Amino acid sequence: MSKSFLIVCGLFATALCVRAQTPAPAPADNAAPKSYARAAAVIAIPGGDLDTSLGGAIAFGQNFGPHALEGEVVLFKSSFKYGYGDIRFLPVLVNYRYNVRLAERLTGHLGVSVGATFEHSNGYWDVSGTAFTYGAQAGLSFRLTSVMSLETSVRRLRLEKTDVGGGNITLVYLGLSNRF
Repeated sequence: MSKSFLIVCGLFATALCVRAQTPAPAPADNAAPKSYARAAAVIAIPGGDLDTSLGGAIAFGQNFGPHALEGEVVLFKSSFKYGYGDIRFLPVLVNYRYNVRLAERLTGHLGVSVGATFEHSNGYWDVSGTAFTYGAQAGLSFRLTSVMSLETSVRRLRLEKTDVGGGNITLVYLGLSNRF
């Protein structure tokens, strides 16, 4: 696993320990919105012969107490470091998140993802492939208003081998979540 992902998980675990030592906040309002949509800018770090790139993500989810289930689509394109083409990645994921309220406006989460990544390579060869994808994530959410939050997270995905590629991809997210 990458060092940055392990650092984020360590920080999250530390925050959970600190949280366990503080009194519980007031119970959440039952009338609070349960559904949400999130749009995010993504920094993709595929590693290997591919360059770091920028992309975007959109997710729609539903909260069930501290649990959340969401569908997400991410899109980014990465160039080969040696200049002989690029690969477009389109992960389509189902995510489970466990949310932990750390402070009145700050929430942390840990989660897992499973889905498929559609890959298309342009270069010497024009090939496409679909890879089974799974991974883990950790992040923080800062509530700006009663329905809007600023979110950041790190996700490490594993793509199974295809004709196009495979391997590990680290995604760093920064986005806005709107509850409705």
